Amino acid sequence: MIGTLGNKMYPSTCSYAAVAHYFFNRNILLFSTFEECMTALKERSINIGVVPAAYPKINPIIMDDDLQVADTFMYRIPDLVLAANQENNIRHFHHLYFHPATKSLFSKINSQFSFKEIIPADSNTDAALKVKQSGRENNLCITNALCVAQQDLKALQILKEGFVMPFICFTRKGFSPK
Repeated sequence: MIGTLGNKMYPSTCSYAAVAHYFFNRNILLFSTFEECMTALKERSINIGVVPAAYPKINPIIMDDDLQVADTFMYRIPDLVLAANQENNIRHFHHLYFHPATKSLFSKINSQFSFKEIIPADSNTDAALKVKQSGRENNLCITNALCVAQQDLKALQILKEGFVMPFICFTRKGFSPK
């Protein structure tokens, strides 16, 4: 059993796409946070936990005495985009939802778009869902192209075109996944 970040009802995180591709035809269990995934790994609910190298809180996972890096792989993730629920030309928004791994993309947001508050989300999927569920309220998110398609959002700007991301596979110390 492989674990990573994702939403069970809407599997569309970059991590889910990477794991589904790399571990084709394997059972995947999705977690709200990478930390929950690593807890499940330690508790033996899963055998492998996968985290992208861009995750800003990966250092404590790497340094965890109970875990080990068992493998790495590369996967081209989809475009990372600025998206909204609205089909019109709104430029001023209430909230910007984002996963912390995408925070460095703030500087790439076109100056024509403004927002009052930034709010962290558990994943790109969570950010997209928060915008979708806000209905007519004018909110933005930084998410991936998979989430935009799945939640029927409008991509306003490509912040980073799809690129190759390294992913790290963790196991319990002493466990061999082969």
